[in-house]
Amino acid sequence: MADLTEDQLTDFERRMRARRPQNPSPRDPSMSTEVNQADDIERQLVRDSHRAWGFVIYRCTYDSDDQWATFLDRLRTRTRESFAEYNGEDILDLLAYTIIEDRSVFEDATVELVREHFGQWCETAPQQEQGAPPGRSIRYSYCIQVDASALKSVVHDAQPPPQFDSQHKGFVNLIDRAWQLNLDESDSEDSSERAGQQDQQDTGWMRVAYDQLYPAWYCLVNQMQWPDFYRRPPEIARA
Repeated sequence: MADLTEDQLTDFERRMRARRPQNPSPRDPSMSTEVNQADDIERQLVRDSHRAWGFVIYRCTYDSDDQWATFLDRLRTRTRESFAEYNGEDILDLLAYTIIEDRSVFEDATVELVREHFGQWCETAPQQEQGAPPGRSIRYSYCIQVDASALKSVVHDAQPPPQFDSQHKGFVNLIDRAWQLNLDESDSEDSSERAGQQDQQDTGWMRVAYDQLYPAWYCLVNQMQWPDFYRRPPEIARA
């Protein structure tokens, strides 16, 4: 059947056609590809010639292997639920759950230690994983730390799947690899005072809602600058 001309459409058909996205997603034509976060991650992978994506996760609490397993299970469950909204199971298959854990090194590790190790890991990981440079990949710009507080928030404080965690009580720590304390030695102001002023604003890491980690936060940090979405702990940032 030939397409109807504009004159042949009913008012209802005109309204429905007008509501169609101008640039529909190949995964879900009912939404624009710009808002489909599975499409967004695919574009990131193509841009950087990469085949894997996802935050590296540092385990920094070792009191309970059972609780750690529960945390990972809930993270995977929430991630699957989120990708189902975008018909993005194919992109989900490319998500690399890279867990860095070593009790002798990372138990109760500070953000600074995790950041330092992550920077070292990033020196060789892109070629090993992707066979390509890091490009602008978020995977090599930010990492996740799960300390005792984060683990408790997910396992004990947040509503477990399949219940909806409407208050987003569960969180993980998102660490900016590039952050550093900005001390201008040419400034006559005392360095300790300047450090304190910066500490009041940006600590180089923040708590983000774990159930929004994938794909929402992965896409958000790709689209925005750190100061635009930063929330100082203990506030939990929500996408």
